[in-house]
Amino acid sequence: MGQTCPANLRCGAWYADPDIVSACHEKEPVYFKSTDGHFGEWSFNLRRPNLHLLQTISEHRGIILVDLKRHGKRFPDALSKTIPIWCAVINLATARKYTSEVRWTASDSHENGALYTPPGSVSRSEHSQIELRLDVFANKLLVIIRIFPSSASETIRPIWITPDTSTLPSLADVDFFPVLCVSTSKLVHEGLERRTAGFSYVQDSSDNHESRSQKLTPDLYWQHKSLLLSHSI
Repeated sequence: MGQTCPANLRCGAWYADPDIVSACHEKEPVYFKSTDGHFGEWSFNLRRPNLHLLQTISEHRGIILVDLKRHGKRFPDALSKTIPIWCAVINLATARKYTSEVRWTASDSHENGALYTPPGSVSRSEHSQIELRLDVFANKLLVIIRIFPSSASETIRPIWITPDTSTLPSLADVDFFPVLCVSTSKLVHEGLERRTAGFSYVQDSSDNHESRSQKLTPDLYWQHKSLLLSHSI
């Protein structure tokens, strides 16, 4: 798997170094919204289908997507549900477009349209409710997107990593392209951790950086990272 590590806007932009993000992502950002994974509001967003990622996933045999979790959660909904929905719908639509007609049912095997969600973050009931919508999502995608990329020759599957992950998954012999969903923020009690010299770590501060960063933006941070970190305590 090659090194391609785009940020999921907006929060992920604070954690993904632009120097290792490929030029295609700088021109066309990655945007999986948590609201598309909120309970009862599950959706495949046709205004932001992120289909440009398929070529990158195929070329690098996988991809790393960076985001952060909000207070009280192991993963943001974007990583735990929006991206899993995206992977399942892409797999199902690709199979339907370029092989034979495949209709999803909840009893189908994990070959076409399989949904993978992190067990500790998504209940079985919610997982099952999302599964029932995948067929509709795939049909709508194929109707609206007339020229559907065929570059995703393998199925894609999400895998989750947090700062608490002790063992990284072995991906050498897998028969799918992994979509590594990396949640970068440290999970702290009540979302706040007091640190030395009067500083506090706020777990989801980059989700609302306009009110906290005093006009510092992700672009400015990465441009002056060395200077800023050299003066940190």
